Amino acid sequence: MQVRQKRHVEPTVAALPPSTDGGGEPAAPNNAGQSQRTVFCQCSIHDGHFPVSGMSVGEVRRVLAPLLHIESDTVAVINGQIVEDDVVIGDDVAMLNFVKPSSVKGGTWR
Repeated sequence: MQVRQKRHVEPTVAALPPSTDGGGEPAAPNNAGQSQRTVFCQCSIHDGHFPVSGMSVGEVRRVLAPLLHIESDTVAVINGQIVEDDVVIGDDVAMLNFVKPSSVKGGTWR
């Protein structure tokens, strides 16, 4: 019997549309001339490392929704804490999860 192993393919930076500054203009890169650190983003079984530092959680939700199958009713969690869509992802963030409200420990959300 053959066992197939799951193959994880890392998306390239070109797979993400450029973030905007809110007015439709592309945002200035955080580290001009340097490679941008990636953040591990996950929604259910879908995950990957993406260059989202400096973006708001809401921007990440919109940009990655087609790739990670993020539904509108999911809750964003950074470092075990529920965060709103207006929170900006800092350079210290290693993981951003989008989970169903029922998956959040300690009760209901919103």
